[in-house]
Amino acid sequence: MKQYMSIISNRSLQGILWITLSAVCFGSYGIWSKLMAGSFGEFSQGWIRGLLILSILLPIGIRNHSYSRIHRKDVWWFVLVSLGAMNQAPYFYAFSNLTIGTATLLFYASLTVGGYIIGKLVFYEKMTWQKITAFLLALSGMYILFEFSLGTSQYVAGLAGVVAGLMGGIEVTCTKKVSDRYSNIQILTVLFVVMFLGNIPIALFRHESIPTLALNIPWLAQFGYTIAMLGAMYCVVKGFQYLEASIGSLIGLSEILFAALFGISLFGESITISLIVGGSIILFAGAIPLIYRSKKDFKMNDT
Repeated sequence: MKQYMSIISNRSLQGILWITLSAVCFGSYGIWSKLMAGSFGEFSQGWIRGLLILSILLPIGIRNHSYSRIHRKDVWWFVLVSLGAMNQAPYFYAFSNLTIGTATLLFYASLTVGGYIIGKLVFYEKMTWQKITAFLLALSGMYILFEFSLGTSQYVAGLAGVVAGLMGGIEVTCTKKVSDRYSNIQILTVLFVVMFLGNIPIALFRHESIPTLALNIPWLAQFGYTIAMLGAMYCVVKGFQYLEASIGSLIGLSEILFAALFGISLFGESITISLIVGGSIILFAGAIPLIYRSKKDFKMNDT
């Protein structure tokens, strides 16, 4: 017990700080989306951000020799992982047309559901009572949000948030198949190459507008989004170096709270009963398996 508390008071404190910073960055995505809405198209904002991030990742990866040849057996996994890179358009559409809190909750709930489905179908993971309970609660939370928090005209935006979350769930889950053989820089580079190449032809086909490059709110928001995305990824990787995955993931749930606070304080978004109830159910759904794992970690460290 004393040994466990010593770990918490020293090493884990750094991990908590890094994960909390990543949650702030993740939670800020809705801010940048709101500020860009109406100036960037759903696909144009995606390919531009992909290009900006590649201009940073590629020099770092080349300098650090982070790239290796992708084996044929892993190509299919990279294709599945790359689906997550195409979720930026529906993600942006959801945040542009919903409150930040509602869009974040729908995204996170479907991310959880997608992760469980892919885990079962692809990795043949055992569906424990904790996972089944969390799965059903996440679906219940989404139903409450759709039924009571969204108007009929917002259903498409709500569905976009769900689709973005499912795509993100596929990405996050399938990285397990390649993360032990390729560097994080290489995996991220593939993701952002797909984000760039996948979004730009659709944006051109739709003749999506791009605001004139200047020190204006849309472009500052685009750069802010880029910095937040890089910061979130860096901080979460650093955080998990100091914390068990279960504890780190629990702290990561705070990104939903930060997103809601940003929406309330910056955009005057209101809190409804259905948002509180649905959000609480979704948060609890995400926490159940993590609490169970953290208890197991505690018992192992206590012995």
